[in-house]
Amino acid sequence: MSKLKLDMPKTDGVDPIGCLFKANECFSFYGVPDDQRLTAVSLMLEGAALDWFRWRQRNRSLLSWTDFVTKFKLRFDPSNYVDFLGVLSKVMLFQALYGRPQPDLIPYNRGASKVPAVDDILAEQDALLRRLRGNLQAAQNWMKLLADRV
Repeated sequence: MSKLKLDMPKTDGVDPIGCLFKANECFSFYGVPDDQRLTAVSLMLEGAALDWFRWRQRNRSLLSWTDFVTKFKLRFDPSNYVDFLGVLSKVMLFQALYGRPQPDLIPYNRGASKVPAVDDILAEQDALLRRLRGNLQAAQNWMKLLADRV
């Protein structure tokens, strides 16, 4: 019984994990030993991935199939990159404007003032600040959600 003929999967590095999975499956199907996989993988690379591979081969920086897999993931898998926009979105506006973290608002304790009118005003301001902070946080989360969609 003859084996099926499978085409080598092609990739330009856009889906590195899927590409490596398909390559391993193909190599397993054909019984390609590890020491020959590095040569065989060049047949499946295109575009940026092929340019990267040829550069690595010229510089003799790919030592084995395992080394290729590690370096290919580092180069093409987006999960290996820092999401600078995500990190930047966590910086609070206050810190961006003033260069230091926003100070915590100390809640007003009712009865701290001996003058009842002042006590009432400070308690109302404290309640207003809590609502305002909650509303600002909700607005910031909503804007982040909208920005992430774009």
